[in-house]
Amino acid sequence: MAGGSSYRRTRRGGVVGSSHDGSKGDRSAGILLRVLAGWLIALALLVAAQPSTGVLGANQLTGGGFNVAQGHSLRHGQGPLKRFIVEVEESLNIRAKRFAKKVQNILFDRRSWIRSKTFSLKRVDSTPAAFRVTLATRATTDRLCYPLPTNGSYSCWNGSRAVINVWRWKNGAKSYGDHLKGYRRYLINHEVGHGLGHSHRNCPRQGGKAPVMLQQTIGLQGCRRNPWPKHAELP
Repeated sequence: MAGGSSYRRTRRGGVVGSSHDGSKGDRSAGILLRVLAGWLIALALLVAAQPSTGVLGANQLTGGGFNVAQGHSLRHGQGPLKRFIVEVEESLNIRAKRFAKKVQNILFDRRSWIRSKTFSLKRVDSTPAAFRVTLATRATTDRLCYPLPTNGSYSCWNGSRAVINVWRWKNGAKSYGDHLKGYRRYLINHEVGHGLGHSHRNCPRQGGKAPVMLQQTIGLQGCRRNPWPKHAELP
């Protein structure tokens, strides 16, 4: 019956009722719960829709099981300063400071992006920071890179973060053979290159040096491996 109450008899002869009208208190509580749920959904959608500002908040630095490399470096390069943070997933048996030294040695090299003389870099351990370089497990890399398909095998740039897959960091790629140091240079320059606004490139000439923004982990397309940005790639 519309607007009435319905009942059903239990196996033991008891009656269980469910009121369609309900009490005034129950209806008020239900309305309140629906309103609160609507507010929470709206807030979640609003947060998810916010674009990346390119500057990290404090809650992005130390949460999520990462160790931030403490201390800071000197400033390298010329032009507006870009501060960056280096961190290592806690479960890895790798000291954050040691990884940070390798990263900054690559980014501060005069053959890297700073040779454009359009910006300078400095490693820091607190906000504000333009980006961060994160060394993570394969599973965490997939999570941080989502929706990019890293498949436990690749690294990525996502948001304001260069996510370095520790498996690649330790094992390199077929295109670099046993030259692990060269591959690591390529990997950092490539992923940070995305953060500096550079997109993927193809091999421009068979037998020539590969652009650093070529996906050299996948293959060289007939080019020769090259871990540094080419002049044509500089802004």
